[in-house]
Amino acid sequence: MTFIVSFIVSIVFTLMIGLALVRIQEARKIEAKNKSMNKQVRDIQADFRELVAPLYTDNIVNVMSRQRLTSIVSNFFVFQPVSEQNIERLLHIVESCRGVFDKCRIDNSQYPEEFPDVFDKFIQSIPISARDFKVNFYNIALPTILEEFVYSLDTLSGVAEKSAEQINDEKPFNIRGLNDGFDEPTQKTPQQQPSVH
Repeated sequence: MTFIVSFIVSIVFTLMIGLALVRIQEARKIEAKNKSMNKQVRDIQADFRELVAPLYTDNIVNVMSRQRLTSIVSNFFVFQPVSEQNIERLLHIVESCRGVFDKCRIDNSQYPEEFPDVFDKFIQSIPISARDFKVNFYNIALPTILEEFVYSLDTLSGVAEKSAEQINDEKPFNIRGLNDGFDEPTQKTPQQQPSVH
């Protein structure tokens, strides 16, 4: 009888050790994956800062504008989790910006008088507060901001004869209120009916 009890105890003990080892291995895998994703995020952010650096070197942006541009990637994970899908989205944003910033450097040298106004509108459309960098900003507002900015850069070749008012009337891209209405729905409070006495 003691043999059976000791045999059962040893099996249970072995199973507990095996289960603990499996959980430790799973925890290590998750930790390694998280470290890998965090490293990817840091690398992407560093790459974006390097992407913005030539704009500063060419005197296209000042320190404040540079910080505003880098806030696009530094605030990406404020309201969304670090995940493989979100890292892919961030990479896509960086690549979109890469083409736009390269175009900025070219257009700044070709149209030195008209470019600063167009670029300033672009900078002003980027939020200042971290709380404004919600998922809808990245899904809706930022692609629109970039598209409108590229459109404005494309029209610079014909801008020399146009006034600033004409340019603003043709294709404005002030979309500060674009995220309004896309936040999480709030529950309406029932209106109280006036009491009848």
